Amino acid sequence: VTGSAAEKRVIVTAPAGIGPVRCGLPVPRGELGSADNVTVLDENGAPVQMQSRAMAVWPDGSVKWLYLDFFENASRAEAQRFTVAYGSRVHPAAPAHVVSLQRTQRGIEVDTGAARFLVPGSRFGILSDVRVGGRTVQAGPIAARITEADGKTWDASELPVAKLEIEQAGPLHAVIMVATDVPRSGKPASGFTYSARI
Repeated sequence: VTGSAAEKRVIVTAPAGIGPVRCGLPVPRGELGSADNVTVLDENGAPVQMQSRAMAVWPDGSVKWLYLDFFENASRAEAQRFTVAYGSRVHPAAPAHVVSLQRTQRGIEVDTGAARFLVPGSRFGILSDVRVGGRTVQAGPIAARITEADGKTWDASELPVAKLEIEQAGPLHAVIMVATDVPRSGKPASGFTYSARI
């Protein structure tokens, strides 16, 4: 889909000290053909690291609701103004660092640049093998346990992973969904089912 807008600009104000900014932007019908044709500029007109995606589209396929992730300077004490530019002539700058996802036999390996970790694919452990600066800070899986009033404990790490999906894979923000099996219809349930978005 080719949008009718060559370049449009919208001002967004971010409160001070929040770090990552996430916001939605409604776009008039037919203006923006692709969420790839978007960039965010700081107060000096320089591009900032960002990613965008279409949350909803118009019947003609153009972007109806644009979702943005970008970073502000969290050390500043005052609110910051950003310009969102979109249109067929707009192209985002290549990010300096990207979140890397790699599916392996063990699960999904994630490298954010600051940390590395595994989302296990065999047993429900949420995160495992967390390393920061080459140093291990969490060796085994993160425990997820439910203890009933009578003391019975259900350990999620004993359950096999039934679903492990990359729902979003962007340069700054990624989402991995992991879940255990739901009990079969007509069978009595025993314990709990677990799901997490990481």
